[in-house]
Amino acid sequence: MEPYGIVSPGRFIEWMETDPAMYELGNFVLRTALQETVGLLAILPEFVLNVNVSARQMELEEFRPQVLRILEETGFPADHLCLELTERCRDMPLEVIRREVEFFQGYGIRMAMDDYGTGSASSGIVLHAPMDEIKLDMSFIRGITKRWKASRRKNCKIICGSIRLPGFRDISIRNRWESRNCGN
Repeated sequence: MEPYGIVSPGRFIEWMETDPAMYELGNFVLRTALQETVGLLAILPEFVLNVNVSARQMELEEFRPQVLRILEETGFPADHLCLELTERCRDMPLEVIRREVEFFQGYGIRMAMDDYGTGSASSGIVLHAPMDEIKLDMSFIRGITKRWKASRRKNCKIICGSIRLPGFRDISIRNRWESRNCGN
């Protein structure tokens, strides 16, 4: 372990995204994640791997062929990969985001918006780019099970009907949703 302990991505990603090394780091993370996970598909054939993608990666035209090359080299099936757009991707023009999303979806790669609800462009992206998955920012769901009252549980089923639970990062939150009959 590093002398500073575990460092949350929230403490370094914003800084790292301004560094030119972010493109190579992002590609390294993608390649490593696919290499480490490809064997898991034999045990869990429904498994989908979500990997964050930075604006630095999405902006470069060589990113498209790089992702396809990494998929081919690792033998990882495209339809089991979901690329998550990070918050800084929202600063890109909507047309560029839409074009990139549609390109990757054309190869069977799923696309997600990470941390939905933060930043001013979130709604615009949802309306203009055909995302496969929208991951709510933790600020929307942190502590939600403590705030629910019995009178609101009826509404829970309506709200949860449009949420794909596998997209939730925190399994304990997912389990609490399902235990309240919200996992329909």
